[in-house]
Amino acid sequence: MGRRMRWGDLLEKIYGGMLSPSQQACIICKRSIRMNDTALRPLYPYEQSLMSLVCYKCVHLIPWIRELGCAYCGRAIRCPDCQRHPLRNDGLRANRSVVRYDEQMKHWLSQYKFKGDRVNELVMVRMMQLAYEPLLSTVWERRPSIRGGRIPSLFQGKREEILPDLITFVPTTLERIHVRGFNQAEQFARALGREWGRPVVELLARTQDAEKQSKQSRIGRECSMSNAFELHQWAGRSLQEVWSACKAREGGAVAELRLLLIDDVYTTGSTLRACSRQLSSLCKYLDCPVSIVSYTWARA
Repeated sequence: MGRRMRWGDLLEKIYGGMLSPSQQACIICKRSIRMNDTALRPLYPYEQSLMSLVCYKCVHLIPWIRELGCAYCGRAIRCPDCQRHPLRNDGLRANRSVVRYDEQMKHWLSQYKFKGDRVNELVMVRMMQLAYEPLLSTVWERRPSIRGGRIPSLFQGKREEILPDLITFVPTTLERIHVRGFNQAEQFARALGREWGRPVVELLARTQDAEKQSKQSRIGRECSMSNAFELHQWAGRSLQEVWSACKAREGGAVAELRLLLIDDVYTTGSTLRACSRQLSSLCKYLDCPVSIVSYTWARA
């Protein structure tokens, strides 16, 4: 297994040795970041917040999901799959994703996952942090409102109200960990947990690997995922501890446990559905009302 780079080491690698902002290099393309480039086109709040890490050209390439075509899976266009196979049937309340998985985003993720370019992780995590409040306010607010499919573009100062109580992630096999040295879903989850001060617990284990989903039929994908995950032996205890802490913090007035399930890409939903089935079954067994929402960096 490759040596894992700590978050602090990653930051030091990126920023160490930089003499001034004018000499700062873009994490993605390695060109110099010139702040005056922002005058070329007005930037959205997300983009402005990324300009300390990524140059104007690379920021401009990001295909943010700004409108929801499907209020369930978070796709930017209408999704007939969710009409035929509702996410709630598998215990998943909704999915939200930060960007469309176009060729540019595929390249970014490939550089990170398969070539070990860990600095890309910093950008992806930052994107997930920035987009969280506008995206999740369409799910976890008391009365979520999606007007014409549009996602709120400005921060409303409500992030604390819609943060999860517990974060978990889609696991991978030990074989893949040995090859890559990390699980990108776990890296995302733990970085978000540190930023938000929320517990991150590994609740699931992957018992078998599967053929790449893009090469399978829908039935094949569902079958390959049906027995791919199982609960860790400590999952029940961990959930009970978090649920008890939530009730104690709020004086018992807690309607449900908010559980955020992290992955890198929502492709067909088969993987996230399979994980959600395991988690929702456990919560039902523990008599713990739960709202499971998946959050991914990209939506295919």
